[in-house]
Amino acid sequence: MKKVQLSLLGPCTLLSETGEEIPIKTRKSWALLALLARAPGMPVLREELAALLWSDSGEEQARASLRQEVAVLRRSLAPFAPEAISSNQGSLQLNLENFEIDTESFWRLTGSDPCAAVALYRGPFLNAMVVRSGGFDDWLQLEIERYRDAALGALLGLLATDMARDALPAAAETATAILRLDPAVEDAHKALMLFHIAQGAPDLALRQYKRCQEALHRELDVAPGQDLQDLAQSLRGAARLPAPAEPSTAWREEKREVSVLAVLVRDAARMSEAPDADPEDMLIFADTFRDDVNKVVAQFGGRLIESGNGRAIAVFGFPQASEFDLENALRAAQALMAQSTTAGLSCGLAQNKVLVRQAPNDPTAPDLTGGPIMMAAELAQLADPGGILVTAEVGEALRHKVAITEVAGRSDILGIVGPLAEPEQQPAGPVRDRSGHFVGREEELALLGGLWEGGTTERVQIGLITGEPGIGKSRLARAFLDSISPKPLTQLTLSGSPHRTGSALWPIRTGRVVAGHAATTYDEQSETDAPAPIAEATVESALSDVWSALGVGPSVLLIEDAHWFDHTSLDVLDQLVKGRPAGTLLILITSRTNSMAATLPAQGLIHISLDRLKRPRVRELVELLGSEKLGSKITEELVRRSSGNPLFVVELVRTMLREGDGARRKVPQNLRASLMARLDEAQETWPTLSAAAAIGPAFDFSLLQQILSLDRETLESQLNDLQEAGLILRFGRPPNARYEFRHALFQEFAYSMMLNKARMQCHSRIAHRLEHRGREKLLSSPEIIARHYELSGNVLKAVEFFEKAGQQTAVFSAQMEAAGHFSKALTLLDSLPAQERPVGLERKLLLQLGPQLLATKGFGAVEVESVYAKANIASAGDGGQMDFPRLLWGIWGQHVMRSELKSAEQIAAEIAADADAANDRDAQTAARYMQGVVAFYYGRAAQAAVFFEAAVAGAADDQIEICIRRFGVDPAVSSLAYLGWAYTLMGRYRDADDACQRCIDRAEASKHDFSVAFAHVFATGMYQFRQDSEAAQEMAEAAMRLSQGQSFAQWRAQTQIYLGRSLDLDGQDIGLELMEQGQLAYKETGASLAVPYVSLWRAEAFYAKGAAERAAEVAEETLGFTADTNVHYFDPELWRFLAKSQQAQGRDMAEVSETLAKAWQMADAAGNHLLALRAALDWCALAEKHADARAGESLRKSLSFVPEHPDLDEYHHALRVLGAEPVHL
Repeated sequence: MKKVQLSLLGPCTLLSETGEEIPIKTRKSWALLALLARAPGMPVLREELAALLWSDSGEEQARASLRQEVAVLRRSLAPFAPEAISSNQGSLQLNLENFEIDTESFWRLTGSDPCAAVALYRGPFLNAMVVRSGGFDDWLQLEIERYRDAALGALLGLLATDMARDALPAAAETATAILRLDPAVEDAHKALMLFHIAQGAPDLALRQYKRCQEALHRELDVAPGQDLQDLAQSLRGAARLPAPAEPSTAWREEKREVSVLAVLVRDAARMSEAPDADPEDMLIFADTFRDDVNKVVAQFGGRLIESGNGRAIAVFGFPQASEFDLENALRAAQALMAQSTTAGLSCGLAQNKVLVRQAPNDPTAPDLTGGPIMMAAELAQLADPGGILVTAEVGEALRHKVAITEVAGRSDILGIVGPLAEPEQQPAGPVRDRSGHFVGREEELALLGGLWEGGTTERVQIGLITGEPGIGKSRLARAFLDSISPKPLTQLTLSGSPHRTGSALWPIRTGRVVAGHAATTYDEQSETDAPAPIAEATVESALSDVWSALGVGPSVLLIEDAHWFDHTSLDVLDQLVKGRPAGTLLILITSRTNSMAATLPAQGLIHISLDRLKRPRVRELVELLGSEKLGSKITEELVRRSSGNPLFVVELVRTMLREGDGARRKVPQNLRASLMARLDEAQETWPTLSAAAAIGPAFDFSLLQQILSLDRETLESQLNDLQEAGLILRFGRPPNARYEFRHALFQEFAYSMMLNKARMQCHSRIAHRLEHRGREKLLSSPEIIARHYELSGNVLKAVEFFEKAGQQTAVFSAQMEAAGHFSKALTLLDSLPAQERPVGLERKLLLQLGPQLLATKGFGAVEVESVYAKANIASAGDGGQMDFPRLLWGIWGQHVMRSELKSAEQIAAEIAADADAANDRDAQTAARYMQGVVAFYYGRAAQAAVFFEAAVAGAADDQIEICIRRFGVDPAVSSLAYLGWAYTLMGRYRDADDACQRCIDRAEASKHDFSVAFAHVFATGMYQFRQDSEAAQEMAEAAMRLSQGQSFAQWRAQTQIYLGRSLDLDGQDIGLELMEQGQLAYKETGASLAVPYVSLWRAEAFYAKGAAERAAEVAEETLGFTADTNVHYFDPELWRFLAKSQQAQGRDMAEVSETLAKAWQMADAAGNHLLALRAALDWCALAEKHADARAGESLRKSLSFVPEHPDLDEYHHALRVLGAEPVHL
């Protein structure tokens, strides 16, 4: 039975039973198919597939993307193999009976028929496809190496067999294949040397030895074996050649952006395999083909780097780049097609970076490697005879010069149809660079101007400018600020950075204030005149600092690159746009993404999404930048090439302006070609530019000087040259100057052209210098030091500084950023072999990550459980000293929030015993708090209050920061928060008010946002328990602000519930919906402790809407939950409501009376006197219709335990019912 043929080794293909190609449209589909083909016939978990293919997405997004990709793949396979992919219980499976897979055959044949296995290995697994998912790319790299190693092993076995049989021609062919995979295999070089000796060519054998020397030195830093050295020495006399010089260590290496042309004679293989093929004729044919290609390639400025077996590879852009390399490569291809008499000539064209290596003793023979070479060769193979195929990127760049056609089933390939248009050329003339002009955005300027002119009241006006890189967002913002009148009294600029997305409040801490706006430029300022950065701050103090910096009166807040803001800074921005300034304030925001618009208030907002310039406006900009001597045809060509991107327009014109008199000017093909040519012109300054790019989009003179070890005059001269070239901008004067790349794209391109080794060395020097710049500067940017150490390959130092970054951001209450830093440190640590990991470091990092996840995910979240479980395992395995209270704290939190009170009680007792034995005061405070929480949820408010009081009494004021680092929250704050609840349920309102205020004061003094949010959330709950919805709503709004900014998931959910309750009591229909949304979000954190009171409030809302039966069902279901979990703290209220529902349904009065009796007895026994008082009041009201002497006695007893308080309505109601003063017990 014929099957679908799936080939994953080398170029990926999928052929039907009839040999028809099955189109697979996306790389992700190929990647998914490859993952399923790992174990055909076996299920693969969907979770694993989603994690590998969408590792940078959230869990839900990854699962949705997987579902979509599976549907796409199934549609492609349906006409040929309808049942190819089956799904079952969270897994997917590739059905083996539908496929014949080359990888499966490869592994089967490596043991039985290595020759056949080698024949199947047509290239790297998945052709080294790039999918842009970290998880998949890591897996793919391992698979590529695994298949390569297996193919290499099979070839080495064949080589050994060939040499044993003395079959030197076959051995030479096998050795050549081996060296393609690994140029440092000495046995393969030896086989080729012996083959050349047998052919009577000792000079070729010596050249092969030289290649062996160079490869071994380059790859392994060793010399050939003694037997090979002896063989070479014996040949030198026979070959009459001098001994080759020892390989130099000064290999010249560089990365370059080049265009690669592959030319293929499709009949070459058939001609060589013909029975009557004459070797001499074939040699003449090969020489002629090489000479013809070389001549044409050289004519168009290219260089032939490989020729043989009917294929030639040429590069354009080496050793000197031109803006027109891509166009010249295509012209060479079309010229070859036009003059060739050979049937079956086809070409492929690709453009990207390659690695160039040149030996100092042979600079004429460079070695070029990289993706575009393989891609061009593949395209030439795929092209029809007489055809030219190009990558999609190349096709887009050439679209305005030549006709393009699509290739069926391939979105990544385009075909060239027809000749390339001749370039418009004319002599260069003097022109003026008038790039200061700003055109094409007059409407947008007018819109922004209207915002400023209309902002006469004390409110915030907001302008949001979005668009792609290079579209002119910052340029529009600056043009607007230059044009407005009257000028603002103050302008504050906050800028995001791609390297500071994990630095909490970085844009706030480095904000720049310009008073009067018309201030001097940075070039006119001295170091001491430069505005000081805003101090490091928490969210609240950062907000205060921003308002203070803006001052009173008309002000502008410029937010540059908001897409690079950290979460905490975004929270500050969110509160700024909702604030009330003391005067007119315009907030102007630039961002690459439109998503921010949804987070901004609609009132007073103008969103400007910048599109590319229309052709008339591009033409106007070209004319302003250049002169009329460019000529209309050149101008039109430039307009077409620029695609309306203003940055590209400016760069293209600048490139043309740099040519001297008499030059023949052509429009560059694309921005990368222009930049590559610019870099070639600045060869002397390349080390400086690349080091600056490694630092980041902005860099200062002193740091760059330390890294490069240059004297001040030399470095200043080189930076001036880069300024004149339009690549960087300067602010201030050396040695105190600060520089920025004129555009982020310039920095990204320069950085991408650095060699990996040089890049790592540069990052290492940067990290070392930053680390030793002084304690004050070190503490302000540990995450930057960590990033440079990571990129330098120094994993342990990177881990050290990511840990410091996490600790620092945790102090600022930036839990999301702190969690990111600790997680990054753990990921890096995991990449090291086990024997290289310091003992106890994994556990230490996990225990620091835990509190951050407790805050952001919730105590019961799965992620929290995973971290503390790993910490527990690590503590058992590393043998280091263990902080057990810290570990058990997280595990306890899991149990208690999931209503597993028995387990939580045992852990709390264990910590208490351990803390008492060790006289660990902080752990004692935490243990008393934990015991109090368990007692509270059991329904024993009075007992809980005793534990909480002991925790507060034992807390040390000077240990707050240490406790927060250890447990993620101050246990004294938590105890006071719960005391407010416990005292309230006991009817002790004054004590509850005092505990609540002390809780908020202590939390705010700690400047720890999670503790502050904790205090406000529980204060809100306290007021809700008192049925004071107005006070609860006011407190809830403050709690929501704190919870949203830091993404405190559990607090945000609880606050949503409380707000919903207040709105419901206010008669608003949205209240019930908000409560249900909050309850759902609360459950998603893994918690369930709030279920009793949330369910009761929902039941009361149903009851108020006339749905008494539904309300009773909710109450009964909740009582079932509390019976199963022993979470009884709200049972009296549930039974009291159930009695109300029973009465509404017309139940027997005796039954209702017994239900209220049960409610009162439960509350009274537990010391929950407020709840007992409420139950007794309802019972007395019922007694008016159904006499029960117990009701009055119960009310009198409960009232005797409750102190008088003006806000305690139940107290005054009871007095009225009893008609007498109570007797306090």
